[in-house]
Amino acid sequence: RLYTNYTQVVATAGKGIERIEDLKGKRVSVGSPNSGTEVIALRILEAAGLDPQADLRRQQLGVAESVQAVKDGSLDAFFWSGGLPTGAVTDLATSRKIALLPTDEYVQPLRSRYGEVYSKATIEGGVYKGVGQGVAVIGVPNYLVVNRSMSEDLAYQLTKLLFEKKTELVKVHPEANNLDLATAQRVTPLELHPGARRYYQEAGR
Repeated sequence: RLYTNYTQVVATAGKGIERIEDLKGKRVSVGSPNSGTEVIALRILEAAGLDPQADLRRQQLGVAESVQAVKDGSLDAFFWSGGLPTGAVTDLATSRKIALLPTDEYVQPLRSRYGEVYSKATIEGGVYKGVGQGVAVIGVPNYLVVNRSMSEDLAYQLTKLLFEKKTELVKVHPEANNLDLATAQRVTPLELHPGARRYYQEAGR
């Protein structure tokens, strides 16, 4: 487990979009086709009583494409599931006044239907320019997943590399700060690769 993906529902401020229900009839991107973003976006919309097919002017764009569409005026809002801060959203917030929509009220409905992978998380105020107050959202774990056939030694070396090079990784993205020996081992409903387990056992001595 690497870090938490935050469900970021970004809208142009001042357009009356403050809650998920306000997306009805709006031009909304739910993420790239078959992406994790699309999966959680569709589940949240359904939990909010919206039909993703009929109630939205739905588009399926990646985060960079979504930001450009908002800038062009062809999109009102978009979903994105990722770490903080996301560069594309930071870019948008420097040129447009944005609003982040809360999604925490849908944590329990999603947990009841799909399992305990969903949890409450907060996008702290100040992460993005112009968003001064914290916003309660849905968080999901971000896992590093490999084929079960990967050799134990390679999995061990990859896990070791992540933690030994944490300082260098932080320079690339601040989410690397969240690499933690205890948290990394919480991978339910998945299983730890034996090589990763061996590294954690050694590192925990």
